[in-house]
Amino acid sequence: MIQNKIGFAMTFLLTFLTGVAIAAQMAPARDTPIGQWLFSESHKTEDGIENTAGGEDLTVQGDIRFRTEGERSAMIIDRERHDARVLSPDSAKLFPKGAITVEAWVAIEKTVEWGGILSAVKDQKGWLLGFRQSNFSFVIATDRDGKSELSFARA
Repeated sequence: MIQNKIGFAMTFLLTFLTGVAIAAQMAPARDTPIGQWLFSESHKTEDGIENTAGGEDLTVQGDIRFRTEGERSAMIIDRERHDARVLSPDSAKLFPKGAITVEAWVAIEKTVEWGGILSAVKDQKGWLLGFRQSNFSFVIATDRDGKSELSFARA
């Protein structure tokens, strides 16, 4: 559990990945997720992916393609041609003041120096789940006594 003190507008950003399957959940101190996107044909909308938790849908720029193996399905994202975002009017929930849980299932076909999977960032504050080369990482920026502080964890 990571503690933070963030409360401002949110932009979800999912970029820089070649092959991705993601289900995201942000559930600070609650049993139900704030956001959940299941990447399958049955959850595809006209321009993105339905938020099965009832919030804002994921908007995708570029062709939405899926790869299915058995009962599992994944959305394929080409880092050169795709961008996926959720612009949430209810952003305070996505910048919790206490704890945050972020879950993503990904398969990265080609690593890059820095890649982002999910993030909520504004004015250099927020959090990012991503990777650096072949290592996954989580970065969180908080305010402590009026000064911005950056915490970095790497797997």
